[in-house]
Amino acid sequence: MYYGEVRGEKNKNDPINFDQIHYKPELAFGRWPVSTPEGIRTVVSKTIAFEKRIATKPAPAFRAAFICNSGWVDTRRALDQEAESLPDGWTIEKRYYSDNRRRESSSPMPDHAEVLRLLNDGVDLMLHSGHGSGDQWEQSLHLRDYSKIQNMHRLPVLMSIGCDSARFATLPPYEPYLDVHGVEHQGTNAGEVFDAPPPPAVTYAQGKYNQESLGKKLVTGGPNGAVAYIGCNTGGQPCELTLMDGFTKSWGQSPSARLGDCWKDAVSYYYDQQRLDTIVPDEGWYPASIFFQGMKYMVYGDPSLRLPH
Repeated sequence: MYYGEVRGEKNKNDPINFDQIHYKPELAFGRWPVSTPEGIRTVVSKTIAFEKRIATKPAPAFRAAFICNSGWVDTRRALDQEAESLPDGWTIEKRYYSDNRRRESSSPMPDHAEVLRLLNDGVDLMLHSGHGSGDQWEQSLHLRDYSKIQNMHRLPVLMSIGCDSARFATLPPYEPYLDVHGVEHQGTNAGEVFDAPPPPAVTYAQGKYNQESLGKKLVTGGPNGAVAYIGCNTGGQPCELTLMDGFTKSWGQSPSARLGDCWKDAVSYYYDQQRLDTIVPDEGWYPASIFFQGMKYMVYGDPSLRLPH
């Protein structure tokens, strides 16, 4: 993956798809980011409870929330379009930011109190766009907020278009990591210099290298939070909005939608809309980032999870 990471960013003469990968997924794969029997029981119980609840609810009872905080680009109109992709009859809640330059939003601000209120009142889907990091949706939801979430009666699927919120370990070779040979590295952010391709990280990160993230916590932290979480495990770019667009379109168009099918459709949609079959390097870094964006997303949850329609 190290060589793939720099094709199109450092090496400009080769095609970005140097390994000629197929890219469009044929199988839906999700992760339960757990390491204990208690964690497994938590996620299993949440999954069963979610499917039982939606099986007894009529369609008009379903509710979605769209959270838009400031980011690289103004995504409020894009989220409006995502809302239109959902099935008819859903209740739509919007919490969009306003600032000195952009005063168009008349909704309540998407701050911590408002996002917690929406979660605790009960939603079935929450989509977020804005700056993020490993422990938060900036200005909207933080790991520290988890203890305030009381929504086990109505767990949502959550998806974030932002950086890092679904990370599960440190990010080598930039951050400290343990390699497959058992050697610890400080990472290039701390000044380490590699004179050859950095050795890959150990498959199962433990201890200080097994980092918590907002996405992991919401799925595995207890009976509250989320039944599934989709987010980026490293830096995200505006092109990732196409993944959210494909995900909501697939959900809205299928009366028997499942989590994994919607994500599989989202990646294929991304491939087509971003024209990854023709993308070539330029002098900058962005074409390579577009190509790899879909690979940097994590699906925490059961891909066979039935979704409300």
